[in-house]
Amino acid sequence: MAHLSLAEVQERLSEMDGWEYGDEKIFKTFNFDSSTNAMVFVNEVANLAEQHQHHPDIMIRMKDVTIELTTHSEHGLTGKDFEVAKQIDLAR
Repeated sequence: MAHLSLAEVQERLSEMDGWEYGDEKIFKTFNFDSSTNAMVFVNEVANLAEQHQHHPDIMIRMKDVTIELTTHSEHGLTGKDFEVAKQIDLAR
């Protein structure tokens, strides 16, 4: 799987809502009305990660969940990161 260029990353990000780029990863914070709903979402993301065999970093702060994606084996972003990000958006 090939590491994406900065231009490719920016192009793909332009098609996505709320995702940002920095430090060789894409990330997005999701806000929920309760910590229970935040945890339900985290479990959905965990199931997606298992299905795709591509695991994000997940930070939980009360009702806010931040997801970070990168392909560690490629030391940067690949198409897999964007595929999983799109699936995470659908789970929301």
